[in-house]
Order: sequence, then structure tokens, then C-alpha cells
Amino acid sequence: IVLDGDMLCSDITGTSYTWYLNDEPIPGANTPCIPLELGAGVYTVLVGQAHPCVVLSEPFFATGVNDHAISGGQVHPVPATELVYITWPDAAIGDWRLLAADGRVVRSGRSAGAVRMEVDVRTLAAGRYALIMEGRRPLPLVVAHD
Repeated sequence: IVLDGDMLCSDITGTSYTWYLNDEPIPGANTPCIPLELGAGVYTVLVGQAHPCVVLSEPFFATGVNDHAISGGQVHPVPATELVYITWPDAAIGDWRLLAADGRVVRSGRSAGAVRMEVDVRTLAAGRYALIMEGRRPLPLVVAHD
């Protein structure tokens, strides 16, 4: 899924599209793009191609706040097992939250203006998360354990 202005769009072409918000089908959302104004949550799209091929997208986390902000941040390593490092091209100062795929806040803190920030993910369940920081696009984060 890619953000195109105020729209979420499938980044692959198909013959059919079924959009989901928080794992629930969105009524009437059967086009390649949908408006982001539907609200905060986790979006996915099931794209039908030549029968019997279907592809389910990676989740797209929409926070409802500053989804159009420029991130510029990077997350590494991917996937993370113990510590994840977030780097910014500028020294951002602000509150941050780490959201689980269901929207729960699992970690939070305040950046002190460091270009590099680390987050301990050892006690988190394996899965996909989103790092939310005021004024920036959410950064996807993946946690995996051996």
C-alpha cells in the first residue's frame, strides 16, 4: 500500500480489490485506491489477479494524526530481535509511541533531540509495529525472535 496524496493505493495491479480496516472489510471499497479519511487504524488490501492468484498487502498503519508528514527516519535492523535503532536526518525532539498492529500502545517515551534513538523490543511479541512521532509519518517496525 502506498500513500498518494489523500488516498491509499494498492502498489500492484489486479482484477479485483478488497480493502480492510482493522481486519474488517470496508463496505464498497473495491477499487485500486481509497480515501484515507476513513480514519485511523491498520489498512490492508486483498488484490485478485489471474485466477487463482490473490495477494494480501503488508499492513499500512494510519494514525489519523500527521499521516501526511514527512518521516525521513530509518529503522534498523529489520527485523529487530533485541534493540531497534531509529535514525533521523535532523535532531527531532518529541513524544513517541510504538503501536502494535491492533493499535495498542506498547511502548512510549520522549526523544531528547538525538539523531539516533534506540528502543528495547526484547519483551514484545513477534510481529509488526508502527513507531509514531508527532509531525512525522509512522515508521514500520518488525520484531522477530529466534
